Amino acid sequence: MKLHEVIVLINGRENLLRIFRREKHERFPRNDDTYFMMFPGEWGGPWGKGDDKQTDWFGIHWTAVPNQGQMVTETGEYLVSDLESWKQAVQIPFDELESYDWIADAARQTENWDRGRQMGAMILLGGHFERLHSLTGFEDALMSFYLAPDAMCEFFEELTKYKIRSLQKIKEFYNPDVVIYHDDWGNQKNMFFDPKQWRQYLKPYVKAVIDECHRLGMYFEMHCCGHFMPIMDDLVNLGIDSTQTLQYPQNDIETVKKLYGDRLVTRGGYDGQKILAPGTSDDEIRQTVRYSLETLAPNAFHIPYVYVIGTGFEHAMSVVEDEVTRYEKELFGL
Repeated sequence: MKLHEVIVLINGRENLLRIFRREKHERFPRNDDTYFMMFPGEWGGPWGKGDDKQTDWFGIHWTAVPNQGQMVTETGEYLVSDLESWKQAVQIPFDELESYDWIADAARQTENWDRGRQMGAMILLGGHFERLHSLTGFEDALMSFYLAPDAMCEFFEELTKYKIRSLQKIKEFYNPDVVIYHDDWGNQKNMFFDPKQWRQYLKPYVKAVIDECHRLGMYFEMHCCGHFMPIMDDLVNLGIDSTQTLQYPQNDIETVKKLYGDRLVTRGGYDGQKILAPGTSDDEIRQTVRYSLETLAPNAFHIPYVYVIGTGFEHAMSVVEDEVTRYEKELFGL
């Protein structure tokens, strides 16, 4: 039997599960047979329904910004002006979490999920730092590491309890295969805070979420934009199953492959900014995509996924997909 005949017998779900199980797989996962995306209750309005404006369970108002996604609505003020008094300004929405109609929402969101062909992915937005700065503003969130560390940890402790209970609801009513946890920690060249501060103030709570996700039998995929190489070893040792979007050149993908290629599913790894930059030619897109694929894919567990938004998105993605297909034929002998 020829290789391509074997591949036909393995559907997208099984192929992707093999990647997460660190087993031999037969091809790259494709957008139409990989993740079936879902959003939990607190985000079901702003993201799941595509509304232009929406208030989430924490009382944060969001606005859709063209080519950027949902952003906190600019009002000049934030809900929390003094983190020491955060409990007087905002409540962790445990009540909403318990009273939400999970049965109805799960029926709506999973209606078109072909469980036999697709892996289900629940996107858990608003990680610890993201949620903090949505409440306080970005500058005050960063200053909290220096001026209000005890209050910040108190907030993170309660938020972690909320995240863990959210995971339990997600497992019970949606039963996805993987949870994609969003928390951006870096810019183009550095992390937003000293890696030592991340280890002291964020790592214990991230670990608790990862552990609960695994206890419930779901894979954990860490979404982090920007530079986070200084804590990559920490994350791998915490047991994350996958990382995305693993932006290059913000992160050293050659080192990631060398050190963690057999322990970590890599998703993305592209120079997304170059792909969408005005004036980038199709050949230049192909070159940067090819570099990422040749670096991360051979003898490893790689998902050639890239998430970029902006002007020219459709054309750029078509070039990316075509180059992925070309390289796939070379790598897998299709």
